[in-house]
Amino acid sequence: MARNPRPCFHPHRLACLFALALFCVTLAASAGEIRANASADRISIDDSFELSFEVSGSADFSPDFSPLERDFEILQQSRNQSIRMLNGDLSRSTTWLLTLMPRAVGQFEIPPIRFGQDRSPPLQLQVLDSPAGAGTVSD
Repeated sequence: MARNPRPCFHPHRLACLFALALFCVTLAASAGEIRANASADRISIDDSFELSFEVSGSADFSPDFSPLERDFEILQQSRNQSIRMLNGDLSRSTTWLLTLMPRAVGQFEIPPIRFGQDRSPPLQLQVLDSPAGAGTVSD
């Protein structure tokens, strides 16, 4: 008896392949929510602060932090990615952490930062003058 040389595609194999392809497309296409957070909303001109951006979903791009450089010096920048599977649900997030130093005293808006097609929300920050007598040594 001759065997059929054509491969046999069972419905469950096709369903699994389709689900895998859909999952990959969904994961690659979802930029998700962007959260921005400053370590403080009031700082001294002499102090640095941390600014974090967390992107849930896929983040296969580099954000443009150049709008920050008008009002702040970027002292340090790091990136952390995490992938979690909980009860069969896969979630992915990327966090960028910046250490910034203000360039001037005043009220500032941390502008929206572009993450692919999405933007972060703006944040308000007040930079205060150094307290009188700070950094002086008394006898």
